[in-house]
Amino acid sequence: MCGDLMVYFKFLGTGGGRYVLISQVRATGGAYLESGKLRLYIDPGPGALIHSIRENVKLSKLNALFVSHNHADHRTDTEVIIEAATNGCTRKKDFFLIGSKNVINSVDDYHKRACSGVFALSPEESVKIAGCKLTATKAIHTEKTCIGFVLEGKEKIGYTADTLYFSKLTEIFRNCDVLIVNCTVPRNPYKHKEIEYARHMDAFDVAKFLHEAKPNLAILWHYGISLLRADPEKIAKGIEKKSGVKTLAVKDFQEISTN
Repeated sequence: MCGDLMVYFKFLGTGGGRYVLISQVRATGGAYLESGKLRLYIDPGPGALIHSIRENVKLSKLNALFVSHNHADHRTDTEVIIEAATNGCTRKKDFFLIGSKNVINSVDDYHKRACSGVFALSPEESVKIAGCKLTATKAIHTEKTCIGFVLEGKEKIGYTADTLYFSKLTEIFRNCDVLIVNCTVPRNPYKHKEIEYARHMDAFDVAKFLHEAKPNLAILWHYGISLLRADPEKIAKGIEKKSGVKTLAVKDFQEISTN
């Protein structure tokens, strides 16, 4: 267990995909997670540092950074988050960098040396941080080494990262207390056509997935421009009705706590 504290999320952005990234109609700063003694930053896209400072997220208290894959909307602020966590790479502390193989390969040695541990995880590989166990999960995405995670501690928390729906996804994330699902488009007409940029779940996939995986709470995240135009809250209500799972469409800078 990770201690006796509740699980706390702060979303430093909810946008994803190329058009939202370059327009910033939604922020793309990733998310911050606390569970017991764990202080974890997830997918620091553009704006992660600035939004964290503005929203009073104490980056100096981080003990881990997770970067799912090597796309700009997920990894752009990786090095500056490392610097913020390690006092400009001058203070050695228990701080771990965890990511896909392509992410870890892209980070320079100077920033890697500032971390007490660097882990390029493949699916089903695990690392222990602050009394919690983080296990990398399979994703099917344009970036071939992309991973999500299951975090086992105070509660079981899942993060799909960017992925197509596939049959074993349900087994991987079954019975999470909280499941963060990247839902980029309301409908993906290209998902069965082997088009690289279309490797994302749509709202129909998410409803099916949640009905099968049965988390206590699902949080929709990483909205593309077409999903924003369709209204994330409306999409979430439709997914909740079809799946029977409580589903939230998170907003920029929203905080969520569990009891």
